[in-house]
Amino acid sequence: MTNSKVRYLYHFTSLNSALSIFKEMRLRAGCFRNSNDPTENLYNERNLSNYSLYQRMQELKYISFAHDHLQNDECINMQPMWNHYGDRWKGVCIQIDKDIFVEENREIIKRYGIIDMKVDYSNSIRLPLTSPPLLNSAKKVCKPTNDIFEDWKSNIDNLTRRFFVKDNSWMYESEYRFLITKGYNDEINMSIKNSLKKVFLGIRYEDNTEKVEKLNDYLDLSKIVRTKMRNDRVISLSEFSIQ
Repeated sequence: MTNSKVRYLYHFTSLNSALSIFKEMRLRAGCFRNSNDPTENLYNERNLSNYSLYQRMQELKYISFAHDHLQNDECINMQPMWNHYGDRWKGVCIQIDKDIFVEENREIIKRYGIIDMKVDYSNSIRLPLTSPPLLNSAKKVCKPTNDIFEDWKSNIDNLTRRFFVKDNSWMYESEYRFLITKGYNDEINMSIKNSLKKVFLGIRYEDNTEKVEKLNDYLDLSKIVRTKMRNDRVISLSEFSIQ
């Protein structure tokens, strides 16, 4: 489900995390249990019979990016992202070519049933899960949690509504997700060796000079872009020097 309109993906992170990423040239998938939006997997306390199912949902893994827009491909100007994910402007923004990223991870995407698409934003309230079906209504015997979970996530509409729709208040993140639907108990990493285009340093990168210098151990210097602010925009130093 790759969206051909998206050319570049952007991953904001701290320099510590960036050094780990560039050492292996790969991104590690995280699980929804650690999502900064708890409503994505918040269970309904009035329906405790579904609690085990929500626990399983929290084990699903994903890799998250910001994506460019048709009218504005400068994701490095997403200032809240620098503050929230880029270590308060002391970290980096990693630019990835989406099509190359998908191609170099084709086998992993197939093996783990990875679904990728933009996150949509709306004012709709995320509804709680419905009650598990009963195998024996007289004895009130439910299907095993694993079976219920497998049935639930086999429906693409369920996955889309639960994991690719968020409240409008998150719209500033312009999120693009890769959702892992199989083998999520494994440690899952996706390569950026071929798809890495640029690494933008936050405007306060000089606070981490030693760590910035370590980037040279892993990256081609031509990929590292130092940034400054001008007229409330983030710009590269090369652009800054020309103007």
